[in-house]
Amino acid sequence: MKRSAIQIGFLLWGVNLTLFLIFSRAHADPITAQAERNNTVIRLSRSRYDISTLALRPGAAIIGEGWSNNSNVGHGGHEWSTLEGSVIHCAGSGVCVSYIPQAHRPSPVHLENLAIIGDGQGTGLQLGDASHTPVFGTLSNVLIANFSTGLSFAGEDFNFNGLFLQANEVGLSITTTTANENCWYGLRLQHNGIGLSITSGYELNFFGGLVQSDRVGMLIGTCSNCEFEGFDFEANTNAGIINRGDSNLFINNRFAGGQGDNFRIESGEHCVLLGNRVMGANQMFIGKLAHDTVLLGNTFNGIVDKSKDTISVGNVVLKVR
Repeated sequence: MKRSAIQIGFLLWGVNLTLFLIFSRAHADPITAQAERNNTVIRLSRSRYDISTLALRPGAAIIGEGWSNNSNVGHGGHEWSTLEGSVIHCAGSGVCVSYIPQAHRPSPVHLENLAIIGDGQGTGLQLGDASHTPVFGTLSNVLIANFSTGLSFAGEDFNFNGLFLQANEVGLSITTTTANENCWYGLRLQHNGIGLSITSGYELNFFGGLVQSDRVGMLIGTCSNCEFEGFDFEANTNAGIINRGDSNLFINNRFAGGQGDNFRIESGEHCVLLGNRVMGANQMFIGKLAHDTVLLGNTFNGIVDKSKDTISVGNVVLKVR
């Protein structure tokens, strides 16, 4: 049977449309399918990847090509849509990227040179929970911004090098003692409601970084034997640090911004402050529920000490209030 040129054209158009739809469905979310395998390496080009959720398997790595941002807007701001580079974007109130291992064993995950962006809701990245503890992992040059919770963390023996948490209601949330023996280097907490919130943790180590323009920079609850060293606190609204944990160590931190960058040891026992500078309009506060706080070689613009057993050696206090 002979076909007219028009019939042949429609036939070829239908075949092409079918192939296009099949191809589109297969590539609509290219990184989710790759994440379903153990020990997979997902490489992101400089593009925006819109996903609903991404669950990583043991040994997974996501490696991008970097990110850049021209905006420092707060939580819920629409300007985050202009972010450039390797960007994972999620909308809605769920978890964007997660790694919840089913066994407590070394199976490192790795994220590098990418951004995870939300629309003001949900959780950007979840690493473990109270019942599932990931062991070993690294994050390097990762931005997590514009979520209700930026990073929910319950891991062990992780290293973070250059983690940026911006414009989240809570930047970094640690809620369980399974989060222990981890190190953060160069942590950036900016434009969050609470930059760092620890309700439970053990032997967490934070070395250097910037805590800026948060309502509360660091809210440290039941965290013991944790170390915070070399941070700059600037332009936070209510407090730079509020500590309620035991045996924590604070070394060479600088509070030099607005009046909200106060350093408060509200409760807890045996905390040590060494070489910190609380300057400008800020002051040091030690509450009556804080016991055996040790102050060594610090410089305070002002201090309010309501505790009866503070140990003070070699400090410079410009004003005693």
